[in-house]
Amino acid sequence: MTTRHCYYHPVQPARWQCRGCHKHLCGRCAPVNEQRSGVCPVCRSGLRYLGSAHTAEPFWNRLGAFFLYPLKRDPIILILICTLVPAVLSSGLLALAVSLLLLGAQTRYLFAVIEHTADGHLEPPALGTAFSGGGLILVIQQVVIFVLLGVAVQVITAYAGWFAGMLSLLVVVLALPAIILLLAIEGQIGDALNPLRWLGLIAALGWPYFVLFGYLVLLFLGAGIVTDFMWQHFSPSAAQALMGMSASYFSIVAFHLMGYLLYQYQDRLGFAADGDDAEVVAQGPRSDAETLTDVDVRLREGDFMAAAAALAGYVERHRTDGLQIERLFRILQESRDEQALRKYARLFMEYFLSAGQGDSLIALLNRIREQDPAWQPANAELAFQAAEVAYQQGDIRLALWLLKDFHKRYAQDAMVVADALILSARILANHLKNPQKAAAFLKTVQARFPMREEKAAQLLERLSRHGVLADGL
Repeated sequence: MTTRHCYYHPVQPARWQCRGCHKHLCGRCAPVNEQRSGVCPVCRSGLRYLGSAHTAEPFWNRLGAFFLYPLKRDPIILILICTLVPAVLSSGLLALAVSLLLLGAQTRYLFAVIEHTADGHLEPPALGTAFSGGGLILVIQQVVIFVLLGVAVQVITAYAGWFAGMLSLLVVVLALPAIILLLAIEGQIGDALNPLRWLGLIAALGWPYFVLFGYLVLLFLGAGIVTDFMWQHFSPSAAQALMGMSASYFSIVAFHLMGYLLYQYQDRLGFAADGDDAEVVAQGPRSDAETLTDVDVRLREGDFMAAAAALAGYVERHRTDGLQIERLFRILQESRDEQALRKYARLFMEYFLSAGQGDSLIALLNRIREQDPAWQPANAELAFQAAEVAYQQGDIRLALWLLKDFHKRYAQDAMVVADALILSARILANHLKNPQKAAAFLKTVQARFPMREEKAAQLLERLSRHGVLADGL
């Protein structure tokens, strides 16, 4: 199977395909409910579920996992039961009856392995599945199928000759995995005996079917070698028990392998399995992850306004998420959304100040100043801190813009107003070469703001001596 990837997240395997725009989407892009219904985040059309097989590793890359599969708790217990219980029973009708029941249980479990794996569940079925009934019917169905196939080969040999008979036998042997899979899927002898169904299944699976057949041949050759080794190196009773365990082990491996082939190539067979890792998102308020995914989608589609609106809602809830705040700032800059820049200016200013990103802060405020000279921060402390950063980085024009009429706009914040007047005095003395006006500002501080009276006096003395105000004071 060719793995399709999400249109918006190229490293993520696709789970859905939009019926309208035909884009492939991952589980993050298309949250759906328990009934597997959802809509495309872009065109709002319905979605087609692709199944979990798009995340499936090719079966030839996970051979080790197939051999470990029967060593899990439930299959191990079944193998021990089916091997040891008949061994401890004496011969007779009871032993025969128990052996038949256990054969049915084991057969039922093998077919459950195919069904369970084809549905995308890579852990073995529960032990109780073996004793859920129907096992003897499966045994009888298999016996009937093999007898009828044997008769068919004999008839072809009798009427068409030895070569035709051998050719028909080769076809039957090659079709055996398909026959078993059809019996597991459909549960009907007629489907399993229908050569058209064999060919249809083999054609749908394509060359991987023949790779599977080769692996199964090697698997059972290996089982034969193990059996021969046991027969030669153990006593007859021990060898018989070990051969029973070995046969059960290799059978489970083979049936798991066949079920995985159905799972991996489910799209060719017209069904969609969920798998152990299938994602179902309950309907309700969008999570933060879904919101960020929606931002990704909108950006990829070029809908910057919708992306900014979704991201703004996120950063309002997560005011410390610097990565997303910076992302929103870039989106608004690139989309030239001046109104939104002003709307979220306080959020940006708080973040840039806390993160020490003076350049970004100055870029934001200069852009706002150019577009709307009448705008000013609503918070006195933010305005003053921004003016200090602008002053320290040499952007005197921006600093003066932020300090203009500071005492009028923020009259209720006396301490901050005093500090703003002192900063204005520094600018006047050090950059505008106007010590007289700087002295007037400092005298205002000295007269009206007792909490800064001493500092203003020190600055006035230094100004009178040197004509400038050192930034360290």
